[in-house]
Amino acid sequence: MTAIRVRGNIHYALAVLILAVSAGLMQAAKSYGWLIVIKKALLIRKPLTDMDRGCLAPFEYVGLQRLPPEVEGELGTEEYLNWIIDLPALDKPWRGRCFLSVTYFTGKQDRLPHVAEECMHQSGYAKERDDELTMELAGIGETIPVRRLRFAPRRQTGSRMYVYYVICVNHDFYAGRTGARIRMANDEETHLYHCKVEISFQGVDDTKLGEVDERAQDVFDKAIAELVRSHWPLRGWEKGGPPVE
Repeated sequence: MTAIRVRGNIHYALAVLILAVSAGLMQAAKSYGWLIVIKKALLIRKPLTDMDRGCLAPFEYVGLQRLPPEVEGELGTEEYLNWIIDLPALDKPWRGRCFLSVTYFTGKQDRLPHVAEECMHQSGYAKERDDELTMELAGIGETIPVRRLRFAPRRQTGSRMYVYYVICVNHDFYAGRTGARIRMANDEETHLYHCKVEISFQGVDDTKLGEVDERAQDVFDKAIAELVRSHWPLRGWEKGGPPVE
């Protein structure tokens, strides 16, 4: 009986140890975004193709770029926009053009928007600089983190480019995919969307970088305010979804 009792105690201890280790691994998986909790889709309230082109005023909408069907298929969503924006001098000395890109995903939790680090590398550019900034957006009353990267063509056949981007996950903002992935694993929410907002400038003189940062902040402020106002699901819908009409 003593030997049986000892074996039973050993088995019990092993079971407790396995449960403890499993719980720890599950918690780590959730914390680091390894565990995918399946969420329901949160459809955009208004298509990005219908976004108000005057929302960036006094900046001026110049035109748009649509992706070829094969590239659109690789992107994994039809909810996107690529605008060319003219930035007149106004009360600030720097003027020029920028490209505004917005990409919206839902119902595909295993995907995150293609980020500039990958896309620019595939386009023949090398990353020269990688910074994280904070920008105050008066339009939504928040300060958000923003990724700023500088790229140079590997073959020296073009000009340097600065790219700024932020990823929004259920109304929270992240300057990279790691934080966004962890946020996506929140098991208290039933629904999920994520959206990348990106601004790029070509031919930037580094001595004017502070002025370009200000212009990027202005564009983010106006664009994200319009996205929150008219396009993104309302805050609170991530728990239970939108109300039934």
